[in-house]
Amino acid sequence: MDPIPTYPEISIDVPPYLRVHKNGTIERLAGIHVVPPGIDPQTKVISKDITIIPKTGLTARLYSPNNSTSKKLPLIIYFHGGAYCISSASDPLYHNSLNKLV
Repeated sequence: MDPIPTYPEISIDVPPYLRVHKNGTIERLAGIHVVPPGIDPQTKVISKDITIIPKTGLTARLYSPNNSTSKKLPLIIYFHGGAYCISSASDPLYHNSLNKLV
């Protein structure tokens, strides 16, 4: 019989988003799915991930229409409300919404 796994004691529980354990481990419960950047087959929008601050691993996902025009386009900056710990721009929900916006 396998031993029952033991988990670190929970310090803060924020369902359905995350758990903070007393040993400092943070367990994400939501927003853990990711979509890779690339060309969206429905909208033809191109997305690309860039690293902004290598030391911290801060990244951004850039989206642009797939056209060869030299016309200037408006710039939209979108910050998702994940408090830097819940989900990211690569979450399928955000990614698909931003493809449609672009």
